[in-house]
Amino acid sequence: MTLLFSLSSICIVLLWISSDMPFSLTDAKDVAAITQSFLVGSGSIFAILAINKWRNEVVYKRKVELAEEVSDLFSRAVFVFQDIRNPFSSAAEGTSRPQGEHESPEQTDRLNHLYVTLERMQRHFEFFQKIETYRNKFLLYFGDEFESAFEAVDSIRRNIRATAVTRYQVGLQGDSWDDEDWRHIIWETRNNDEINQKLLNAKEQIWQVCKAVIQKSLE
Repeated sequence: MTLLFSLSSICIVLLWISSDMPFSLTDAKDVAAITQSFLVGSGSIFAILAINKWRNEVVYKRKVELAEEVSDLFSRAVFVFQDIRNPFSSAAEGTSRPQGEHESPEQTDRLNHLYVTLERMQRHFEFFQKIETYRNKFLLYFGDEFESAFEAVDSIRRNIRATAVTRYQVGLQGDSWDDEDWRHIIWETRNNDEINQKLLNAKEQIWQVCKAVIQKSLE
């Protein structure tokens, strides 16, 4: 700062001399005052530039972190729903449900089987909570056009849960739900599975924007 002050003073004095104007002690004081004002102004500008640079770096770093975290979540979402919608289950699954006092062994086995999907969804509760937590942060940094990707995951979750709850409640009444549509929601199909395709589309939408940010950070 001292060096800058000296250089600034010399430049102002030289300009004054080159203008053929008389130079006095009063003028020297004016030069000092002008130089000081110049330095204060310059310091303020440098401070603003430094703050803006720091802020941009913080924002960019946060964008990279969000891109890595959210792209990973959407990749995991495909496997989470495959686990939830697996049509095969073991005898140990579904046993976490509240069991009635007067259930027969046959009723217990049947209701446990109907409860499997709900039990699996509960197992992944923290995952769904986490992806929902990142929704607003991601949209804030990347734009509202990616809302549809988050909504796709959440709507699939709600649809599966609602269908599983209805199926289980019907089973509690001793009835069976014969509507074949529930199978395509709760259970994954081998070919042309609509839910899988929606998840892959959402994953691709998020990955395209995240990939650009992540790759740029590696340059």
